[in-house]
Amino acid sequence: MASSGGIRQREPQRPTVFLDYDGVLHPDAVYREGERIVLRTDGFRLFEWTDVLEDLLTPYPALQIVLSTSWARVLGFDTVRSHLPESLRRRVVGATVVRNGSAAMGQPDPLRTNSTRRPATSPYPLARCR
Repeated sequence: MASSGGIRQREPQRPTVFLDYDGVLHPDAVYREGERIVLRTDGFRLFEWTDVLEDLLTPYPALQIVLSTSWARVLGFDTVRSHLPESLRRRVVGATVVRNGSAAMGQPDPLRTNSTRRPATSPYPLARCR
């Protein structure tokens, strides 16, 4: 699988994981403060479970990843993909929503602005992508 930059054509015959970041690679209490992305859960760090995902996917070299995270809408595909280690980044073929896409479920997105902050216990940590 080539490590080309940018969005590629997803191959429907190959297994695909639709990957959200929040609640999957780290807890889902993630917000943007200015230009910083912050995790508001003590004792955790952003992307701390990435190595677990790498280990789980190793036996499946043909598996491709589609990013299904609101980060892609807010920060852009290339920036969001760059947060992943190379072993996962080279599997990424696209995203369900990219910058300027519509918010799913009509929820405000804490990554979009720090004026929409909600407590870490909110039932709506981030708008989920389609």
